[in-house]
Amino acid sequence: MAFEIPTTARAAVLSEFNQPYSLRTDYPVKQPAELAPGECLVKIEYSGVCHSDLHIKKGDWTFKPTLPLIGGHEGVGRVVAIGEHSDAGPIKLGDRVGLKWIADGLTVYKALKQANVKIGDWVAISGAGGGLGHLAVQYAVAMGLRVVAIDTGEAKKELCLKLGAEKWVDFRESTDLTKDVQAATDGLGPQGAIVATGDVRFD
Repeated sequence: MAFEIPTTARAAVLSEFNQPYSLRTDYPVKQPAELAPGECLVKIEYSGVCHSDLHIKKGDWTFKPTLPLIGGHEGVGRVVAIGEHSDAGPIKLGDRVGLKWIADGLTVYKALKQANVKIGDWVAISGAGGGLGHLAVQYAVAMGLRVVAIDTGEAKKELCLKLGAEKWVDFRESTDLTKDVQAATDGLGPQGAIVATGDVRFD
């Protein structure tokens, strides 16, 4: 399988922190002969852009990436070239591959780290059965926290309890959410709360 490799590509490029990305059509593409053994060249078909990209653009993270930098850091595409002497490796020409360079759920991980809670404390997690919420449950349990999961539906209840939540409150069935959460946490209320829900409802 052979692919035609262009010498340039279109890319959103950050050349200076805290400045807009510039759309370039002449960004140089690494050529197959330039690939080191074990490297591959991927034609990106889709790339995620998230809040991390705003921090990268502002340059306000502890580590600063090398500029210029192409926007987006979670890509998926097809392998179009492989470095010399890499034929025996697991990646083959034409393979569909993806990249996720950092751990999932850093938003809720950071929230838990900054929640001023300690091992054995209760933490209430709303949206606990959702995309970020179920990760918050797992992080909290791993940190030694006791979790009261707040969400709705039997499938989400089963998931949250399976992941280690000790208590469950269904917000649709609750007539007084505050009292129900307080009752679920030994009558004291949680020492921390994480909101893993959006502020806009999509029907």
